[in-house]
Amino acid sequence: MEEYLSDVNLLAHLAPTAQSARWTQELWQHYTSLKGHRSVSSTSFVELFSDIAGLFKSLPVWRPAPHEPGVFRHSDLALTDRIKLLAEWQAISLSAVFYGALRDVVFDTSEEFSAWLDGSDLPELVWEFRGGKWSSLQGGGEIADQLEGNLVKILEGAAPSSALNRIRESVECMEEEAVSERVIDTLKSAIMFELGQTSLNIDDFDSETELEDHVERLEGLASGQTLMPLGLSDV
Repeated sequence: MEEYLSDVNLLAHLAPTAQSARWTQELWQHYTSLKGHRSVSSTSFVELFSDIAGLFKSLPVWRPAPHEPGVFRHSDLALTDRIKLLAEWQAISLSAVFYGALRDVVFDTSEEFSAWLDGSDLPELVWEFRGGKWSSLQGGGEIADQLEGNLVKILEGAAPSSALNRIRESVECMEEEAVSERVIDTLKSAIMFELGQTSLNIDDFDSETELEDHVERLEGLASGQTLMPLGLSDV
């Protein structure tokens, strides 16, 4: 089986049949993991995803769960993962197809950026287009601004404490100049709002374990470098 899956020519036949963003990512990651001579170049392999890349903006991230009315399940790559993939493919191929698909996901997607799936990746992704490895891409600053707007929208939308904590951790791992004052100020406001809701949220938990987990997340929010250290008793 391993030898079968290591057949690059077979992978090249599979690539154009991909029906989801996740499937293209898995194929691409498997291709790049293969060592030794490749009968299909990276540029040629990437170009096999040209058709599916144009659908990245509209492929649903979430789908209704069968037999569970009103419930949605994660079904495909997060928008931030799609953007990273398209940026990588564009850098390899220099193809306008991938550049156009990237901009479509950023500016014209039918999906919404998710606090759960995208929140912790957005701070670094903003920097990558503003001053990092993709900043030389045409319109990189414009893309960064749009992504930052989506991050701010998530923070202003009362993100749950677990997602908010992950965003905070992501921001605090970055260099100071890599995060704008707009993001820092909005993140601080979101944290303060969440801490202020503590007493209101207690009745939402069904068990002591769930409540303890929630308190732990709040303590993480309160003690982070983003804010002056606070104890929960001070809020």
